[in-house]
Amino acid sequence: MNKAIVSIILGIISLMLGPFGLISSAIGLFLGIKANKAPSSTVSIPLGYKGKVGEKDVSVQPFLSSKYLVWIGIILNGIALFFALIAVLTLLTVAGGFFFLQGLIK
Repeated sequence: MNKAIVSIILGIISLMLGPFGLISSAIGLFLGIKANKAPSSTVSIPLGYKGKVGEKDVSVQPFLSSKYLVWIGIILNGIALFFALIAVLTLLTVAGGFFFLQGLIK
């Protein structure tokens, strides 16, 4: 469960870092895959209603499976990894063209 949350946090951070988020998105993707192998548990969301309706006790509380959190982390880190790779390849292409032109000028 903690690995899934760390994976989501790393995915958000690596999306903000751009090309420098390549390593953090790879680590987050690894943690997401590792957390996917753990057994599933339910996470209750602190919303809903607990009380009595007539004579019956009613508890209506939404929940979320930890597998959903894991898949959110995996997809988020996959997207971040894709954008980081595109940004790095773009920077390398621009830098390579710049150094190629510098060689022609000399």
